[in-house]
This record gives sequence, C-alpha cells and structure tokens, in this order.
Amino acid sequence: MKKIKPFLWCILTVLLAVGLPLSPYAQLQTQSMDEYQAKSIWLYKIFLFTTWPQPINKDKPFVLSILGKLPPDSRFALNKKLNKRDIEIRMIKDLEEINGSDILFIASSESHRVRTIMAYVGNKPILTVSDTEGYSQKGVAINFYVTNQNIRFEINPDSIKRAQLQLHAHLFQIGRVIRTSPFDEDQ
Repeated sequence: MKKIKPFLWCILTVLLAVGLPLSPYAQLQTQSMDEYQAKSIWLYKIFLFTTWPQPINKDKPFVLSILGKLPPDSRFALNKKLNKRDIEIRMIKDLEEINGSDILFIASSESHRVRTIMAYVGNKPILTVSDTEGYSQKGVAINFYVTNQNIRFEINPDSIKRAQLQLHAHLFQIGRVIRTSPFDEDQ
C-alpha cells in the first residue's frame, strides 16, 4: 500500500471529516446533486484508498458491477479513470456475471438473496458495496446510509479481510465499523 505523506493526510482528513466543497456531505446538503451522485463521489474516494491483492493491469478496465435495480433516475456518475485505468460500469442480473468485477454494488432489490450473493462472492477480491440497511451485517463490505442529509458509510472488516482487500486505516476512522461476520445466522 502506498504511503501518504503526513501533510497530505492532514488535508485529506479535513476534507473528508469536515465536508468541504468537494465532499458529498456539502453537495447533498445543498441539493445540488442527487443521492447517488453523492454516493458516487464517496465510492470513488473509497476506491482510491483500497488495495486489491492482484497486480494492477493498467490495460484492463476497473469494473463496477451493479446487481439489481436502482431506484428510478438513480445512477452512478464516476470519473472515467481510476489510477490510470478506465472505469467500466455494468448492470448485471445473474451471479455468474459477478466474475471479473472489482466492485460489486448490491441494490436493495436483491435483499431476498444477499446471503447467496455473498456466498458466491466468497473470498474473491471484490469490494462489495450497498446502500441498504442490514446489508453490512449480512457480509457486505461497505454500506452507505444517509443521516441528517449526510452520506455516511459502514465498514465490515470481516468482509474486507475475506475479500483479501486492504482499506486505508483512515476509512475506518470516518466510517462506522460493523463487526459482524458475513455468514452469521440471521437474528
């Protein structure tokens, strides 16, 4: 994982925690963008601070797969590049289509099979993301939620470890940590 100089780390901390103009907090509060655009910004920032175990192939696109149906008029608007790699967004329906994904966003429409999806993902190096209450407890690594018009996120470190990913420690400081194992029985 790359080392970030302490000065840059301080700037990042202020930008992420306080919510200055480039932050999804401020933009959602001013209603200048919809919720999914703000989540896109957070998702992009989380991507930047995530390390995958395999070497990066800069010729291969970075794949964000969206499983299920998003609310009407919602879409992820991401930059065209991530660490010099093109970003490809795929809308998928079947579990087999998950293969080749770097990130898997699981829509709330998939609540009936979240555990099946997580079992299929298993220990593949895929960052699982959602925005549905309870998905972190079911094994999703990052789960967005809105509180007081602010986008926040939960992190399930058990799921991060299972996927062989590394998140920068700062994300654990600004996210809410959920320490539930991905395959615990429903409560």
